[in-house]
Amino acid sequence: MTVTTEDLRRLLGSGTRAELVLTEGRVEIREQEDDPDAGISVISRAALLEQLGESADEVRDDQLRTAASALDDVIAKLGA
Repeated sequence: MTVTTEDLRRLLGSGTRAELVLTEGRVEIREQEDDPDAGISVISRAALLEQLGESADEVRDDQLRTAASALDDVIAKLGA
């Protein structure tokens, strides 16, 4: 499973209650109000912005690469 910088850009461009979820071997963006049983939450948009310490418009690609790598590690530890 690989989280890409494009996945994280899509997440940042989504609604304020969006999250990255792992479902059936792939990552997807969904709103937190959607079916909570539809996958494993990896990170919310708000949590990603907090980690990055930037506004969505100011995030650099190198920051997203670092975050994507860290999220890949989290997913691997989940056994996915």
